Amino acid sequence: MSDDRPTLERAVALARAGDGAAARREAEAALAADPGNGGLLHFLGTLHCQAGAFAEGAGYFRRVVERDPDASAARADLARALLALGQSEEALLACATGGPELRRLEGQILQSLGRDAEAAAAYEQVVGQMPRDWEIWNNLGNTRQALGDAAGAVAALEEAARIRPDVLPIQVNFGAALAAAGQLEEALRAYSAALTLAPAELPIRLEAARLQRQLGRGEAALQLLENAPAGAEVAVERARSLTALRRLDAAEQAYREAIGARPGWAEAYLELGIALERSGRVEALAPLLAEAAAQGVAAEALSYLHALLLQSQGRVEEALEWAQRVPPALEPVRTQRLISRLAAQAGQSALAFAAAGRANALAARDWRAALERAAAYRAHVGRLTQIVTDSWVARWTPPVPAGERPSPVFLVGFPRSGTTLLDTILMGHGQTHVLEEIPLLERVMAQVGGMERLA
Repeated sequence: MSDDRPTLERAVALARAGDGAAARREAEAALAADPGNGGLLHFLGTLHCQAGAFAEGAGYFRRVVERDPDASAARADLARALLALGQSEEALLACATGGPELRRLEGQILQSLGRDAEAAAAYEQVVGQMPRDWEIWNNLGNTRQALGDAAGAVAALEEAARIRPDVLPIQVNFGAALAAAGQLEEALRAYSAALTLAPAELPIRLEAARLQRQLGRGEAALQLLENAPAGAEVAVERARSLTALRRLDAAEQAYREAIGARPGWAEAYLELGIALERSGRVEALAPLLAEAAAQGVAAEALSYLHALLLQSQGRVEEALEWAQRVPPALEPVRTQRLISRLAAQAGQSALAFAAAGRANALAARDWRAALERAAAYRAHVGRLTQIVTDSWVARWTPPVPAGERPSPVFLVGFPRSGTTLLDTILMGHGQTHVLEEIPLLERVMAQVGGMERLA
């Protein structure tokens, strides 16, 4: 004679067969016969939560915890049910006592609430007891990053990446933390590892290209973007690399491509304007600003360009007003230098000194990246020095002059050594035309394939 009494085993079998309603009925009938069965209570709580009945599920989990305060699995499930109901503080209370698994969940809840300091403390306890928990090392790194602890974030994420180098979010988070800490080479390595894991992820490719550009490797940045899908973000990052390489005509074309892909994009207009000004084409700012206004770009978003244009027109007071409207995060060092120059011209010495002081303080914050850029530049000069030797020049074939056009003269000098003043003097001669700092040889080298092929 078979035993037809409801049991937990039969309820589990029904649940596995996909019949949740029948499983709940079977489990409730079994619980009626054995109301103190913690396994049945926990199972019923799970079934109700799976059906979206979180309040009922929480009730069953709470009965388990009341009977056995050390039932950590029921505590964790109770906390998750309470979270689904929006009862965050009650969920935290459910995690208040227990081992690393509950502390792990407590940290995640605290992090979701933006209570990063408390979350970090919980995560630190977890990894102290479970040092191979790569997910919590990752979470700890992110909370430390949110708290402004750059070194702590790097240390935690480095540990996560050491344990699980194959997890994409870890490599991305590690790269972001390293970049925030000014460790650009290390950040690039992390993003390169992420690209190996996910070659088609455009945001990762863009970030790797940005780091290559910041390290003074514009060509490498362009190579990363070469086969990227067309779009405004890709066009702007390509334009930034081209600008850094002083290939300004191509940069302008890329910025125009970005504006075409996303009309009215203030950032693209702004960066295009800055590139035009730096290439000595200040007169192009007026039509650019008019075009941006016609596209609905707010004038305040392009305050920096308005200030540059007015400065070129000698309207110092108006230029200073616009410069002081520039958002703090936009070109902060250059903006403060511009304010300083304009204030000095306007006779506002106190403002000029204050702005110059702010510019120096802001520039000093970027010392790590500045040192890395300097090292990259020295390495670049070192490579060129190894190529440009007397024996290399001796192997050149003397060129045949083309036409009667006179040969150019190259004027070379250090910054602040008087080259601009000499430009002004030379431009006073009727038979002399002075070019601004246009990278003519860089363009030639790009076309022929590098300095070594210049001959």
